[in-house]
This record gives sequence, structure tokens and C-alpha cells, in this order.
Amino acid sequence: MMNKSKIQIHPEGKIDIHSRTQKYRKALDRLKEDKVINTENKNLILDFIHDCALGKTILGKCKKKIGPSRCLKYLGILRQISDAFGTSFNQVNQKDMETYIQDLENDKYKTYFGSPYSEATKADIKKAIKKFWKWKDGNNKVYPELVEWIDTYVSVKEIPALNRDEVDRMIEYARNPRDKAIIAVLFDSGARVEEILNVRLKSDHLFWKENIGCFMIRLEFSKTKPRTISLPLSTKYIKDWLKMHPAKGNPQAQLFPMTYPSLKMMIKRLGAKTLNRRVTPHMMRHSSATFYANKLKNPFKLCYRYGWTMASKEVNRYLDREGILEEETSELVKGDEISRANKEKMEMSEELSIVKESYSELEEKFENLNKELGNIQNGKGFMKLIFDLAKKQKQMSEVIQQMLGKKFDIIRPSGFGA
Repeated sequence: MMNKSKIQIHPEGKIDIHSRTQKYRKALDRLKEDKVINTENKNLILDFIHDCALGKTILGKCKKKIGPSRCLKYLGILRQISDAFGTSFNQVNQKDMETYIQDLENDKYKTYFGSPYSEATKADIKKAIKKFWKWKDGNNKVYPELVEWIDTYVSVKEIPALNRDEVDRMIEYARNPRDKAIIAVLFDSGARVEEILNVRLKSDHLFWKENIGCFMIRLEFSKTKPRTISLPLSTKYIKDWLKMHPAKGNPQAQLFPMTYPSLKMMIKRLGAKTLNRRVTPHMMRHSSATFYANKLKNPFKLCYRYGWTMASKEVNRYLDREGILEEETSELVKGDEISRANKEKMEMSEELSIVKESYSELEEKFENLNKELGNIQNGKGFMKLIFDLAKKQKQMSEVIQQMLGKKFDIIRPSGFGA
């Protein structure tokens, strides 16, 4: 644990935890002083980077300016492909471009450490090439024929995620309240490391929400958009850490006064020790999104919590991974089946009611007949039976007499008995 005298209090504004701005400026100066690179290419690269920083390479979007981190990446890539082509970018033809892309795919080009580029890095290189030529020859509107065919798709790689129990084990074995709190907050918030290390002690960044009983955190400096999110799982650890924070009286102090390398190393060592796994800060974000996807099950809420745009494919990646998108389908099908079963049950109930009514009528008639038969057998109903038969006989006699009293004309067919 660091003491108060060793804590660096950064000035107001964003803390560049990766020192990208400084690295970018140095890389820009080195390029300007480079005597080996093709002069035309150097000037084109410098002009391109200048327009990127001004936001002139992106048309029709709100966020136009490209920051130092991305510009630094473009500088490195364009410097490398200038060496690979060995000629002015203005002289590169279709065959040259196809050869370079093929060599890139076949791992002819290596990293500084001699290992092949990852598929994601290859995609970044191809995207940079397309963007550069779109700026150079397409007026930032269309990709010229030279590069429009280049495929920048990269298949999504499944990142292993930690479950809640594994995160709890890391928290349990963390050696001090600061480490316990930052692991808990990284998992709970799912925030990017740059976002978390830019959170300060001031009330604008960290405050208590009484009605939900937990801390809220404001991620002001975000790669995408600022947001305020709740920390229900990590509030306990934040409380413990704030009691011991060496600069708790200074609102400008970081909530977690650490550098990115020290945070990365702490998580790596703790993951290896407790889980025997390679754990990274980004894995904590991925694990958080996996956990909360099962809790929220709502694309809009997930996009807000993790700082994704609604057009981002990331949210569906997590919902799909956990099978949540199909849960709704299953519920709809189950609902239809239940409705159908209820309808059939109702129809059967109606039919059963009709059967019961018919059975009651038959039962009543049977009882009456049985009663009459019993009376006859006992002699009690014999006279009634005689009177009924006599009455019916009299009625039949009257009908016969009426028929005999009538005259009938017999009409014989023509030709019969002539």
C-alpha cells in the first residue's frame, strides 16, 4: 500500500493512463525527422494524421476528431507499409496491394518480438490502409478500386469469462482493501480500466444513492460516452477502502491511485495464484458483461451500463452467448402451447358439462321408470296401468270408427278392367 506522500494528484481533466499523448507526440517528431522514409509518403502521412486530428476524415458523424491513441496506431501502420511497398504511395498499383495483403495474411510480416500478427491486428492494418486511400484518392467518401476489395472482417473470438465465485475468490485472497475494492468494482461496473482510473474522490464521480442503498459511480472520461452506473456488488468493498484511502480528504485524488501497469500486474498475479488462470483487466469487463446479461436481459440497459452504442454488435454477442435471445422465443412458444392447452381444457369442460346434464336427465328418467316398475310389481300401480291401457284402447276405437264412417272414392287406372 502506498502512503499519502507517494500519491500523485493529477491536474483536472482526463488522466492519460497509457501515456498515449506523449507517445504520439514523440512518434510524430520521429517521423518528421526521419531521413530514410520516402519523402512523398512522409508528407502524405503527416497530412493524413493532421486531418484525422481535426476530424476531417470522418463525414456525417457527431464524433469526428480522432484521438492520440488512434493516430499513434495509424502512424505506426503507415510507416510500416511505406517500408513494405518501397515506393511512393502514389505509385502503388493493384498488383502491389494484392501482394502486400497476401503476404500479410501469410504471416510474412512479424511483430517487434518476431511473432505473427493476430487476426485482430491484421484487420486493423487493413482498415488503416482502406481509410488512408479513401482519404487520399476517395475524398473521404468512397473507397478507390485499389482498396475497396480488401476484406477487414475478423471472426469474433470467444473470450473466457470468470464466474461470480471465481471473482469472489480473487477478492478474498487480495492482500489489502484497495486491491479487494478495485477487483470488485471492475467486475461490478464492467468499466474499462481507463474509465476506472479516471474516477476521483469528488462527489461528482462517486456518491451514495440512499433509495437503492449503494454507491453510484460517474464514468466521465469514456472511450464512447460518459455514464453513471450503480455498484450494488462492490459497495461493501468501496466503504472499507474509503476508510483507509491515504488521500481521502482530497477530492482530486483518484479513487484508485494506481498506474495501469501496476493494476495489470496485480490482477495477473492474483489470477495465477488463486485460479491458476491468466486474468486481465479486459477479462474482468467481459466477465461483468456476461454476468449482467443474465440479470438485465435488456439490450438498452446493457448498452448504457457498458458504454456501447445501440448499433454496437457487442450487446447481442453477450445476449447470444448466454442464450438469452432464445429465451424470449422459448417463452413465446410456451405461452402459445399453454394458451392452446387452456382452450382445449375449456372445450373439454364444456363437453363434460353437457354430458353431465344428459346423464342427470337419464338418471332421473331411470329412477322414475324404476319407481313405476316397482309399484307394478307391488300391485300398487296395477290399476293405474289398467286405466291407462283402457284409455288408450278407447282412443284407438274412436279413431277406427271415424275411419269406417268415411266414404272413399276408388280411382282405377285407365285400361284396368275395361
